[in-house]
Amino acid sequence: MWSVLRRLQGEEYDADEVHAGVTANLNHIAHHSCRPNMKAIPPELLTEPYGRNVYPKLRRTMAGGDSALCQKALEGLLSLFEQKQEHVVQAVKYDLTEACVAQLAGPNNCSRALACGCLRHIVATQRGLERVLQNEYHSEILRTVNDEDPAVVVEALRCLSAMDHSVGASEGTQALIQAGSIPLYIAKAKSGPDTVAECALAALSKVFNVKEAFIKVLDEGMMPVLADLMKREHDGLLEQAAHVLARLAFYAAGKRASAKLEILSSVAPLCRSPSIPVRRAATAAAMTVTVSIEGKQQALDCGLIKDILDTIAREADDVVAINLLKVVCNCAENPAARQLLLPLVPVFEKLAASPNEADATQQTLLLARTAKRAVHVVQWQPGSPIVPV
Repeated sequence: MWSVLRRLQGEEYDADEVHAGVTANLNHIAHHSCRPNMKAIPPELLTEPYGRNVYPKLRRTMAGGDSALCQKALEGLLSLFEQKQEHVVQAVKYDLTEACVAQLAGPNNCSRALACGCLRHIVATQRGLERVLQNEYHSEILRTVNDEDPAVVVEALRCLSAMDHSVGASEGTQALIQAGSIPLYIAKAKSGPDTVAECALAALSKVFNVKEAFIKVLDEGMMPVLADLMKREHDGLLEQAAHVLARLAFYAAGKRASAKLEILSSVAPLCRSPSIPVRRAATAAAMTVTVSIEGKQQALDCGLIKDILDTIAREADDVVAINLLKVVCNCAENPAARQLLLPLVPVFEKLAASPNEADATQQTLLLARTAKRAVHVVQWQPGSPIVPV
């Protein structure tokens, strides 16, 4: 009986896949009388079948050619993905990955953006990522980054960022680098609107998980682009730009490139930003740049040391304070900077006081330890021993 009903409804029915819950639901429906002369469902409505039947129906609707119904199917699929991950795994099994990739070249802007959103959930699972890489669908997503609609570009970049979900060298990120993602990210960060540039930088920051990828980033001219981006006023963009600089300056080649451009003069104003995420990212970047001798001198020349004198005593965020103290430890190796920082020793000693054990966290303990180190390096005199703190 159910096979006949499903066939008349245009749905698939496989008795072997029907579990007890579905059977109970179908029997419950069968034992109730139906209202006579029911009107047909309007063709512009998209109904949702029970259980796993929803996946084949969404796939068929997306391939049916009706733009409005296709968009509704993508909205429904994205809603399922946001409910629980089981829907993502089942969607991969029912070939909805291919259906979403096919929509990337469709005429509807909303459908292309929704397809990228669905693919973002799919590539975040191991099975979904394997399906995308095996069929080289990541190349299709990369092409979508050049879409004419900025909203589609943003969703495509978020999808690409989601392809890196491992601690080491992610297979997804490696595949994207080989497909030419780095120049594409840099181009979008350079020329795109603020929201696009922010997402491009977030995607670019993932490539540093692959060994020696930073060399290609530097070769593509990223450091001058960062210097220009730090002159904008979009907080999310400034935060991501500082994150990328911190990752680049971690390497010696990145430190040399940042010193050559004197990029610390662009970072220093961000360390006073009213936005805490921007301050955290900017002070982290300053911390890595000032490791080099040139960086210490530039911190002195651009006024970063004087800014620390004015702000560290009233800094409310522990992460920013820790980063500033590490900048102090770096710059105190410069004699002129050390002389400027001497008046701050009482402030450092106050921060170095052991926190209450009942309220102590790893962050407050790290703050106290870093402040203690700052007291030592600022008060150090030539010829005296360097004591590890």
